[in-house]
Parts: sequence; C-alpha cells; structure tokens
Amino acid sequence: MAANARHDLAKLVQRANYDWWLLVMAVTLMLVACDGAEDAPPVSTARFGLNDVSILLPMPSTAADGNLLRFGDHGVGGPLLPQAWFDDIAVFATEPHVAPAYASWAIVGIRLDPCFPTLALLASDPSQCRRQVRLIAQPIVEEFGAAGTIDPAVAIDSAVHLLFDLGASEFEQFLTAWMAQVAAAPSDVAAPLQVHPVIASEGLGGPFAVDLRRLILATVGEARLSQVTFMEGRTFDWEFGGLRIIDGVPTPLVIADLAEPGAATQRFIQEAAAGFAIAPTSSASEGLMALAGDVVGDSVVLTASRSEVDAALQLALNVDNPSTGFHADSLDCVTCHVAGRAVRRAEQLGYSAAALTRFTHATFDLTQTTNTDLARDPTMLRAFGYNARSPVVNDRVINESAAVADALYNR
Repeated sequence: MAANARHDLAKLVQRANYDWWLLVMAVTLMLVACDGAEDAPPVSTARFGLNDVSILLPMPSTAADGNLLRFGDHGVGGPLLPQAWFDDIAVFATEPHVAPAYASWAIVGIRLDPCFPTLALLASDPSQCRRQVRLIAQPIVEEFGAAGTIDPAVAIDSAVHLLFDLGASEFEQFLTAWMAQVAAAPSDVAAPLQVHPVIASEGLGGPFAVDLRRLILATVGEARLSQVTFMEGRTFDWEFGGLRIIDGVPTPLVIADLAEPGAATQRFIQEAAAGFAIAPTSSASEGLMALAGDVVGDSVVLTASRSEVDAALQLALNVDNPSTGFHADSLDCVTCHVAGRAVRRAEQLGYSAAALTRFTHATFDLTQTTNTDLARDPTMLRAFGYNARSPVVNDRVINESAAVADALYNR
C-alpha cells in the first residue's frame, strides 16, 4: 500500500474512533440525565500534558482563514459571543486603538479548568467549583509591514477571554471525547507549553484541529457563557475589565482588591520617566512596584532597596504560583499579567531570584517558550496568545496548566 494511502486510512480510523467516542458519551449522558444524576462519575483518568489543557493554536496564513473559530460561530444555545454582548465592551466601542470589528476576532487558544476560580476549592468546597472551557480571542487582521509589504495575518494587541460554565456531566463528556482524540494522536506529555504540537504539524485544516473545533462547538456557546474578560492595548496604555453574564444580561465585573472599591476597569501605563504604572492600584500591585523601576537614559534601573526588590520578587513568584492564595477572584488583572515578566526583567538586570520560593513540578517541563525579549518585557501584557505572529505565554499560565493537568489526572 502506498504511504499516502496508509496515511489517509490511518486518519479515517482516527476520525471513526473519535466519532464513536462522541456517540458513546452522548448515549451515556442521556441515560445519566434520565436517572436524574448530574454528577456522573469520572470517565477518563489518563494524564493530559500542558498542551492538552492549554491549547495554543497556530496563527493562520491569512486573516480571512476559515479554519479558526469566530465569535459568530454557533455552539450551544447560540454564537460563542453574541454581537450585542461584544458591543457592551465599551473600550472597543469608545476608545479603540484599532477598531476591531466583531468579525475580525478569532479564537487563538483554549483552556480547561475543573475548578474556577481556584483549584483549592476541590479540597475545601468542591460544590463551589465552576467547571470551565475557556476560549481566548484576538483580532486577526491584514496589516502593512516594512517597506510597503503586507503581512497577511497579524494578531492585534487586544484580547477577549470567554468563560463557559459546564455541569459535571457536560464537563466529563468533553474531557472523555478530548482524551480519545489526544490518545489517537499523542504527543509528548512532559513537553513545555507551546503551540499545540499536533496542530502545528497538521495545520489548522488538519483532522486534529477540525475535530477539536467540532468538539468545542458541541460543548460551549451563548447558553453556557458566564463571563467575558478583555484587554485593549494602545501602544503605551492597556486597559482591562470584564462582564458577568447574569440571566442573559452582561453586567460589569468588579475587579478584585482595587484601591477604588467597585472599579470595573484597570490600566497599565508605560511611562516616560518610569518603568510602568498601574491604576487603580491594588495591595498586590503596590507590592510589585519595586520592580517597575525608573528610566535613566535608554535603560531601566531598579532604585528600590535590595530588600524591597527581593520582597517584590517573592510576591511576583507567589502570584505565578497556583498553590498560593492568588486567583482570579482575589487578584487584580494587571498584577496577574505582569508579575512573571517583571521577575524576568529584574533577573536580566542582575537581581537573582534563584533562592526564592517558586512553583516547580516533577513531571512537566515548565520552561518558558516565549521569545526571550517578550518573556522579560513587562509591557507585554498578553497571558496566552500572540504578539503579531509570535507566540506569547506567561509564567502563570504555564504553572496553572501544570496544576490543572494534575487535578484532572487525580479527580
């Protein structure tokens, strides 16, 4: 048999096995529903790797590539994000740096979480866990490059994060189908977090990516969207905020721990005379400011005392550590996004954090795969996505992915 024919046959078998798993799970869940049992027992306990719980998709070849999910694609109960709810994100309507049209947004990443906002609830009060599939979107546009050239697909420095809450049975159905797909096209479980290796190899139009898109649309949509968070970049100024979807109505999300109680947005500002500023501040961001530094000539220097710098370094490492008390409902947006990069820049400036306590893992490779310059640039506010066409992953996402993979394995 010719090599191409063998390859095509293998893909057909993989697809058939995957569809069979979806059918089995659908029937199983129908029987569970008939029995009135929402909390179905765990089905799959095989180990996911970092790239299986935080899935970074490759950048498309063109901005109009139809192989990426869009906000308007219909899933459970409606589109992934209805345009009316997108229009409620005022920062994109009133003060856009680049007006990102609704249709230009594409899903660039997927994250799984068995217990939002913190995995600690699995031990203390699992009834409070929100089981989630989360989608990360950025505007993908065609843009003029150097010397009059055109870049056919570039990610704009803005982001929307869609959080979908699932019931226990729905979440198990998703996990079992996803595990079947991963098992049919395995990659190195211990590998560092990066663009998903199988999708990078096959392409966005390959069978693995196609099946993943089908699974996403069978699992999430308007009916299960519970929260939307966003970031908009304006070259030297970034704004963060969010919406909670309550009974189908978007409501501004109050950001945790801010000095201005009830504030629904927060800004990160690159200043001419200082490394950066944060407004409104929080207790955590104030503790981080020893790492902001001052601009002297063309360089940034840390003018705080060594003890203040060390305290800020430890705080930042704690922010990036999923086993500490910092999580989405206790930490402000900017500190979460900037902490790891502030540590890496301080290390570049000669302030070692090697003796401090940080998150480690015996199984997973926690190596930072982002371009070195981007990984230590505090003004690179992205957590999981792209800077133009360069993949960007922050340290907190890497560490959280390891903790989530463990929680799914041990559930």
